[in-house]
Amino acid sequence: MIELVKNNTTNVMNKHFERLKDANIKTTLEDNKLTIMMDQEIVKYHRNRSTRFNVMYDPMSKYKRLLENKINDSFKNNNIIINEELLYSPIKVTGYFNNLPSKSSGSNRQIGYMLKNVLYRTKTPDIDNFQKTAFDILNKIAWNDDAQIIEVHMYKNYNINESTKLVIEYIEEENITGRINAEDIEYFGKRILEKIKMIKNGMV
Repeated sequence: MIELVKNNTTNVMNKHFERLKDANIKTTLEDNKLTIMMDQEIVKYHRNRSTRFNVMYDPMSKYKRLLENKINDSFKNNNIIINEELLYSPIKVTGYFNNLPSKSSGSNRQIGYMLKNVLYRTKTPDIDNFQKTAFDILNKIAWNDDAQIIEVHMYKNYNINESTKLVIEYIEEENITGRINAEDIEYFGKRILEKIKMIKNGMV
């Protein structure tokens, strides 16, 4: 049974890999906002599997590597450089995942209303499985570490045109160093100053 699941997953990912070869990707970087658009919906996340010899492997590795290369190629073609300042910035990520309903989604009338977004996309895949794949691919390309992500908005919709759109907004952050000064004391107020003291003394 385990081997059968492995083979099914591998076959599915091989089909996605072949299809991805024809994908068109557009990238722009304007006003500290990176936009990545693809004319295919990103593949939902598949967890690591193990062989019958208990060797772990990632069934998505070929797919993710190809998509990484396509994004990097688009960066080069559009003279996009994610410099160190952006790469290590706090970021907000918004994702849009659009696809047609399946033929088993409902009646012709229901499918029509799905495409008008009157009926919502409440079937699997779960939205977080799109997010996981996107984050795996963009880590080290659009940002250095997932810990930098401070805000996330994800949307999955039915649409006549299959697509993925990812928007990464880089947040400018002040470089604050040194000791607390008189201006800080007035700005923080008593409660924050007390909490700082508790944090530094390991009391929280």
